[in-house]
Amino acid sequence: MPSTVVGAGSAVGRLRSTLRAHPVATVFVIALVLRWALSAGFSAFIGGAVFMDDGLYVQLATDVATSQTGHWDEYTRWLYHATATYTYLLTALFWLVTPSMFLGQLITGMFGAVTAALVVRLGMEAMPRKYGFLAGLAIAVLPSQVLWSSLTLKDAVTWSLLASLAMGIAVTMRTSGRRLAVVGAGLLLPLAGLYFVRAHIALVALWAMAITAWLAPAAGRWQRVAATAIAVLVLPWSVGMGPLGIDFVRAQNDPEDQRALMAQGADTAFVVPELNLDDDVRRQLREAGERLREREEALAAARAAGDADTSEDVADAERDAAQARQDVQALQDRYLPPEVGRDQLEQWLAQEAPAESAEPRPTLDEWLSTGDDERGEGLLANLRHLPRGLTVMLLEPLPWRSTGNRSVDLARVDMLLWYPMLALAVVGAVTLRGRRLRVLAFPLVVGGGIATMHALIQGNLGTAFRHRGEFVWAVALLAAAGVCRLVLARHGDAPTS
Repeated sequence: MPSTVVGAGSAVGRLRSTLRAHPVATVFVIALVLRWALSAGFSAFIGGAVFMDDGLYVQLATDVATSQTGHWDEYTRWLYHATATYTYLLTALFWLVTPSMFLGQLITGMFGAVTAALVVRLGMEAMPRKYGFLAGLAIAVLPSQVLWSSLTLKDAVTWSLLASLAMGIAVTMRTSGRRLAVVGAGLLLPLAGLYFVRAHIALVALWAMAITAWLAPAAGRWQRVAATAIAVLVLPWSVGMGPLGIDFVRAQNDPEDQRALMAQGADTAFVVPELNLDDDVRRQLREAGERLREREEALAAARAAGDADTSEDVADAERDAAQARQDVQALQDRYLPPEVGRDQLEQWLAQEAPAESAEPRPTLDEWLSTGDDERGEGLLANLRHLPRGLTVMLLEPLPWRSTGNRSVDLARVDMLLWYPMLALAVVGAVTLRGRRLRVLAFPLVVGGGIATMHALIQGNLGTAFRHRGEFVWAVALLAAAGVCRLVLARHGDAPTS
């Protein structure tokens, strides 16, 4: 027995020594094993796409790798090249090996594991290594992070590029001279990768870089600020987004319209989109819907009677209801997006018909050129939505609110870790000082910017929950900083920079 205990103790000791010596590699392996195991489970028991987008990128890469792109429309071609960081990689692998969803999942899992490893390394730049390890471990095991990086989705690519950019910026904070120029030039790689996977996130990251440059050490601060200002001005301009990305931003739809678009046909929509239809079309839709409801009620009443004398009435009611359904379907096919379901149609039909034309809603650029009153109303509408949007991005699904959606119910498991992480991240954010502030300022600013942007444009909980992953890595780092600060406070130690 004593020898067994000693042997177990030695094994535990060796494990602890390994973790201390190789925290980055340890977290990487843990994250990779979890993701690849889940991907293998999906492949074995589902054998296909888990979500609608899950198979989209596989199909795009497969079509190119097998030279089967003749059926592509203009949007498909745009999407393939707009997400080139991910789709080109999948295409190359499919061409070299074989088109396979499982292979795509394995590659995505690799990016997810790289994100966790980068979080460890970035945390070690600002805190003792055990806290960096804690931050990376949170990314490695958080259920949503494991899920989204075990599928053929581009999300994990975005996370890893953001974390890479944060790591590069942290290195610039402690370098100077020629090495600073080399590292600064190297930041172009993750920025280019972000642009060709999520252009709007690349722009947010650039603006965050400009803000955090002011926190650089005094020696060489103005050089960093000037170089970042030039990058923010020129880089978006070079890819057609305009100086500072202004043209790209102005070309986007108003956030209210984007929320409506995101909510279309979504089971977890939390806003009711407006229709860009004129009064006559709205009237036709409303009348057809009311006629359908009336005939379905008449059919139910006829069936409820249930005697022989009503058989002809039932048959007549069935014909009338069938015709009403055809009328509604014909109008829906003609005027509404194909993914809109009956429940969504009912929501739209129940709205009051505003006096509006069939013209499309203005772009942000057009909205900015409108009168002050109209522009003020739109701004107020977006500001009023912001608290609700932030609640969705940061806190939902709330544990006491039932949606009846199975996927949302499963997402509640994530919240068991997420809520403590958020609370600790608040502690970490408000207590950042010295070097810790310089290293974690970019995660703080870019994470807050991404959360605010999504809060303004998201219209359904499912997509918001998935896009939350773009700033989870930043929350994990700030949470680790919060733990570090609380531990130091408990032991009465002065916080270190």
